[in-house]
Amino acid sequence: MSAAQTATTTMSAARERGNKAFGVGNLAAALASYDEALTADQSDHLSLSNRALVLHKLSRFAEAAAAARKCTEIEPSFAKGHLRLSSALIQLMQQWGGPGVTSKFIKEARFALMTASRSLRAHDLLARARSASSDAPLGMIKTEETKLRADIEAIIARGLTLKVSYISSTT
Repeated sequence: MSAAQTATTTMSAARERGNKAFGVGNLAAALASYDEALTADQSDHLSLSNRALVLHKLSRFAEAAAAARKCTEIEPSFAKGHLRLSSALIQLMQQWGGPGVTSKFIKEARFALMTASRSLRAHDLLARARSASSDAPLGMIKTEETKLRADIEAIIARGLTLKVSYISSTT
């Protein structure tokens, strides 16, 4: 086995351990596993996205935003990365406030949501194309798409509430 294959195997196994740990609520073990996966392959956007989610759950929003931002730089069309980024940015707006910070985060969060939305439209087209063939996991695509759409709606609602609250407090 080559060094590259070994690194890929190590990364995949570590990410899977992280997924299992997250599934049972062991956030510390999940974070350690995602970090291990990223040590094996720094360009693994899935581990970065999952790491961002764990950091968000631990209320470490600046680190979550950094992980999600790196994820979106590596894989710009990955909707979950953009959703994680916008969610972390909205939390940072709540923590830090201020007109400069708020407008910067709103702009970046809006861009992340627009990118996620475009990615979902691409998912729609892919789902339609795959539905033409019998071997496509259409149900899985639809389930994931539904989850992403719900995430987008929740993030937009939270962001709008924050924006209205901020505007009300400054007037």
